[in-house]
Amino acid sequence: MKPHVPRKRFGQHFLHDRTIISRIIDSLEIQKSDTILEIGPGQGALTRHLPESIHHLYLVEIDRDLAAALGSAFAHRSNVTIINQDVLSVNIADYLQEGRLLRIIGNLPYNITTPIFFHLAQFAHSIRDMTFMVQKEVADRLIAEAGSKTYGRLSLSAGLRFSIRKRFDVGPGAFNPPPKVTSSIIHLRPHEQQFQDILQQQFDTLVRTAFSQRRKTLKNSLGKIIDAETFKNADIDSTLRPESLTIDDFLKLAERMI
Repeated sequence: MKPHVPRKRFGQHFLHDRTIISRIIDSLEIQKSDTILEIGPGQGALTRHLPESIHHLYLVEIDRDLAAALGSAFAHRSNVTIINQDVLSVNIADYLQEGRLLRIIGNLPYNITTPIFFHLAQFAHSIRDMTFMVQKEVADRLIAEAGSKTYGRLSLSAGLRFSIRKRFDVGPGAFNPPPKVTSSIIHLRPHEQQFQDILQQQFDTLVRTAFSQRRKTLKNSLGKIIDAETFKNADIDSTLRPESLTIDDFLKLAERMI
């Protein structure tokens, strides 16, 4: 592929470290039956190391020039589809084939990582697993536990749907141009038991509302949508702040509001 000038508006930082690339590929444990969707393949640093024998590979690339270059580079492969589109507008369920769950990978742009997670969370039932390069700060928020400073909306909404594991950190020098932050590789796998959509939506509403005023007590931040009796029936202390509540605590409140 021809040299490409990274575009700031797309948050482009291209992975080039061969050792890191090998570690990521090894961690994927790819099988021939896999259908993989890669978000932001860029110049194909990971893409070209994916086995040609997999069932199908979807490449979601918003940059027209990079999408065109990827199309040329993989034109010889009938099992590769280029999707020149913003991932936030992609309906993941459209790319399921013969009942195969999708494996999603990618080096996510730092400026839209959180919106991407919330978008993909809608399709947890269509996903086998996800492996992403993200900003270390985001990885720490994803795996944060109740009571910690990094615990919040992302920790709860992702934790409701996925089991999450941080694999290893990646320094700025692995990218061109190097970002100003350390990155992390994370792995997410949907829980076998997924809650009903209506319960997930109510859960997300409660979490979003509570953490929009995280310094306030639950009684103050959620008082307009939850009364004292509901807190009592759920055995939740309304004088606590939202970071004190676990996923199960928010679920108990959500169940009583359906």
